[in-house]
Amino acid sequence: MKEQSLPILLTCSGCSYGAELAEDLSQSLIMQGKVEKVSIAALTAGSAMHWQKLASSPAIIVFDGCGLNCAKLSLEKLSINTFYHFDMTKQLQKINNGVGKPSLAACLQVTKTVQYQLASVLPKQHRVNQKEAAGSKVIAMFPCAER
Repeated sequence: MKEQSLPILLTCSGCSYGAELAEDLSQSLIMQGKVEKVSIAALTAGSAMHWQKLASSPAIIVFDGCGLNCAKLSLEKLSINTFYHFDMTKQLQKINNGVGKPSLAACLQVTKTVQYQLASVLPKQHRVNQKEAAGSKVIAMFPCAER
């Protein structure tokens, strides 16, 4: 039985709190086997392998770290206009009332909200690499844990 393609995730490379949350959440989804990440730079450079992954994906998900929406705008410049887009800073501001550094609780609430909104797009089953997991001592992963 052929394994179904995973949704493709693209994230910004920013330095804001929202970008940190975007990266934490993306790593969590990758580790759960729910998405495959593709580099926006590789797409811009014309990498055939990355364009093929994008073409065979059932969905494209974009996480931007702030209101500049660099990831979204980069895709639109490449004529990619159909995707699920999340501005993490905007999501955090809704929950954190616009206060500076977001709390762990605010980050977890945004993570929960984003995953809920993506429920129909993400695979229902986790695809964990058993060999990789066997040597792991990680008990749980909490996105955006305070560093």
